[in-house]
Amino acid sequence: MKPAQATLTIEITGGIESALPIAVVPFDTSRLSSQLDVDIAEIVASAIENVVRNAIQHTPSGGGVLVTIDKDAPDFAVVKVVDSGPGVAKKDLEKIFEPFYRINTNRPGAGIGLAISKRVLQQLGGALVAANRAESGLQITMRFPLAGGVT
Repeated sequence: MKPAQATLTIEITGGIESALPIAVVPFDTSRLSSQLDVDIAEIVASAIENVVRNAIQHTPSGGGVLVTIDKDAPDFAVVKVVDSGPGVAKKDLEKIFEPFYRINTNRPGAGIGLAISKRVLQQLGGALVAANRAESGLQITMRFPLAGGVT
């Protein structure tokens, strides 16, 4: 059975609010609380912003981007960014995290945002992975370790 949904603006010590100023995410508020060192909140916000901005840039007009947050074990939060774009060719899927790698040079950007985001997550003890969705689009999953665990 699907849990009741509430509207929640994502906030991890204020950092994510600045990364997603217009994002309102359907979220079961009983499933997550978080603690994150305030000193890294801005870095985390930038990592998420890079992923969301990339999803928006690769979503065609009329498409959408969905951002969700959930828990994974007691010590991790998972932020998923799903777009309705064309997805990424299998040969490019791992390369999108390489600095300066760009699939489409006609779009804005320097090709460093996803590389920076992945490095930030790795430095924090988390992970960032990309996978094409069966129906269409790309899903980027960011796994964040949380001090004090997730309740």
